Amino acid sequence: NTEYVCENNNSTCWWDIVPLINYVIDSKHPIITTASGICSNSFILLLATGTKGKRYIYDNTMIAISEFKTNGGLRGTKASQDDAIENYKRLKEMIVKILKKHTNIPNSIYKDIFDKPINITPQDAKKWGIVDKILRKTSNKIDD
Repeated sequence: NTEYVCENNNSTCWWDIVPLINYVIDSKHPIITTASGICSNSFILLLATGTKGKRYIYDNTMIAISEFKTNGGLRGTKASQDDAIENYKRLKEMIVKILKKHTNIPNSIYKDIFDKPINITPQDAKKWGIVDKILRKTSNKIDD
């Protein structure tokens, strides 16, 4: 059996995708992941945790990791702001741990992750072990 996972990138936040990522990691079946268009933020986790050898990206795709933003900035008491900051730190640590386990993204990228926007080309995604193969959109052929 092969399982296909579809993620609607427009509505998924980092916290919401964690159960799906755990499902992909724990699956007993091959998980095929394919990136096309602009894949932002949490989709990188889905790509990286798919079954090795079955993670694809189209040659005209961009992976974009945005900087972390709070909805409307931090509000409330100092204690609630401190809690929000700690939650973001915890989330960042969790994401970095998953990515380090499943990819070979350079350490220099991790220091900036979520602090400034990062754009990853298909070639870098392959080089860094996020995907295994680049698909050519125009010919439906796979580049090795």
